Amino acid sequence: MKRSIDDLSTEESSTSNAASSKHTKDERVERKILQVQPISRFNGKFPFFRQPVEVGCFSMDKDRKLHTDARMLKYLYDTREKSVHYDLQHGYSVYEKRDDDVKERLNNIMRWILGMKKHFVLEAKKKDDDDPKIRSLNTDFVAWRGHFTKIMCTPYEQREGWMMAVTLFRGTYYISEVETKENKERRKNMSDREKEMGYWGYKFEQYMTSVDGLQEPNTNVPVNNSEAYCSVVRTRLNKHSMIYSGEVDCCVNDPKLQPPSNYIELKTNRILYAPNNKRNFHRFKLLKWWAQSFLLGVPTIIGGFRDDEGIVLQVERFNTFEIPDIVRQSQEHAWNASVCMNFCDYFLNYVKFQVTRDDPRVVYLFDRRPGSNQVTYTIEEGQPHQFVPEWYISQFVA
Repeated sequence: MKRSIDDLSTEESSTSNAASSKHTKDERVERKILQVQPISRFNGKFPFFRQPVEVGCFSMDKDRKLHTDARMLKYLYDTREKSVHYDLQHGYSVYEKRDDDVKERLNNIMRWILGMKKHFVLEAKKKDDDDPKIRSLNTDFVAWRGHFTKIMCTPYEQREGWMMAVTLFRGTYYISEVETKENKERRKNMSDREKEMGYWGYKFEQYMTSVDGLQEPNTNVPVNNSEAYCSVVRTRLNKHSMIYSGEVDCCVNDPKLQPPSNYIELKTNRILYAPNNKRNFHRFKLLKWWAQSFLLGVPTIIGGFRDDEGIVLQVERFNTFEIPDIVRQSQEHAWNASVCMNFCDYFLNYVKFQVTRDDPRVVYLFDRRPGSNQVTYTIEEGQPHQFVPEWYISQFVA
């Protein structure tokens, strides 16, 4: 049985407010520049991280219209076969691709919040108020799961940079990723081969899922990557209370399991032909696979291993919570889960210390350049940087 937002927000409101007013005494947090290296500073025991509790969900249809239900949740069609032959190139010519130039920012999470806002209202002005306004979310951070994934992986990621916009509004820090100039140029100049490979992951999902998990998948209908099912979870990392949402690929059709225990993440990867392939898989792919699924509480990852022509020949299961041990026991020992989570905790402390103006029109831009050892920030006001929309602001008590 799911715990309601009411249960959790009441429990966390007092500690959330205390956390937002008290910051770490670590002098590194007080500096304008955050130093990423040496990562040995983030060694130590794994920080307190509460098991994510699903507090809601929503679906995005083919037209990117939001529905506060699970209509787009797919079910795993599980044959338990390890040797398969899935052509990921099939149907590419009729691929219905989402427009990547349209940046939705946090709009869909905010729409979900407003759709569920009675859960966030601790005291309505009137008992018969059917549309009460919100005073506070009683939560420190709101973001997409993917934003925290990138932050967690930062100590071990040198090739790709990121930019996160942060706005403090009514005591909550909203984090929204900004597409960097480098990433935009890379996206705009993708080769045909790169575009095809971007399709392969969505096609693998189609091979592995169906409407109920009992019927065979229909792989002849066009893939539409605008469609999505998203879980919304509440959790806590040390003193930081967090609400974030992430897309879920599918679930197992087992009534005994409740979200997120029934969720499955589907991934593709090139077949590990040589020792170097395995080293890179442990160092880069498993890190991101683990971080992404761990944050949402997804217990199982199914990987489809393909050849260079896009044919999946092997399917393998991974227990999300065992992945750090797999890496630790390997010769590479490429990354440490404690470092990832301690760095994320440190970054959130840094954000709380630097972001002090509670104003939806003020945006702090945190920038980590590719290969850089630093995270820096600038302060912007108004358009084009503001990402908390007026229709959201208006639903809070003036």
